[in-house]
Amino acid sequence: MFDRTPIEVISLVFLLVLVYGVAGPSVALFRLNLLFLPIVVLLLVALILMNIGFFEIRNFKPFFAADWRDVVFASKESVFSFMGLKSCCFITRSSISPKK
Repeated sequence: MFDRTPIEVISLVFLLVLVYGVAGPSVALFRLNLLFLPIVVLLLVALILMNIGFFEIRNFKPFFAADWRDVVFASKESVFSFMGLKSCCFITRSSISPKK
């Protein structure tokens, strides 16, 4: 179906969804997330099931080889990296909220 659809039409549909999500209230973003979440989850599950034969457990070994003290120390060191991202999200969210 999409191989015969003109690129302009597909781009217009994406643009309309983007405009609906950005121009509307935050409820519109919530509705878009609810609309696309089952599709994304279904595709992710299908992708995992089709590639189950290629998984090798020994590739997960470095993840489970660390001592719990090392994990706690690394978490303490990396929390400051994520605090900057969180404050950026907070500033962005508070700047687009309507003033009362």
